[in-house]
Amino acid sequence: MNKESTYNLLLKSFDESLTKAEQLQLEKALNDSEELRSEKEKFLKMRAMLSNQQEAYHFNSSFEGQVMAKIRAEKMPSKKASHADIDFITALALSFQRLAVPSFALICVMLVYVYLTADTLSLQAIMGISDMSPEDLMLLNI
Repeated sequence: MNKESTYNLLLKSFDESLTKAEQLQLEKALNDSEELRSEKEKFLKMRAMLSNQQEAYHFNSSFEGQVMAKIRAEKMPSKKASHADIDFITALALSFQRLAVPSFALICVMLVYVYLTADTLSLQAIMGISDMSPEDLMLLNI
């Protein structure tokens, strides 16, 4: 039997009952190995120490709920993201949302102004060239 399987058998013996064959293998390994006996002693001391400590620490009944609530809060992204967290597409979408309504309102106001001053909504009136003749347009030097 190799060292790792013997060690696993020792650990298993603390929490579960062993079969007769496993018990014999463990006893033989303990008799043959000083290192395994010292490991068993360390584990026994540690288990005794932990059982004494368990009585000293007592958590109230709402402790688990409080811990789980904090974990859920940590997993949830904050509602106010920093500028570094916002990627380009999100920034573009936010900018469009902020500018879309005012821009639409400005275009509507300009169209109403053009209609009231030129009495038409033709392309020439919108571009501001409705009162010009073709000769005047040639002289503009744009």
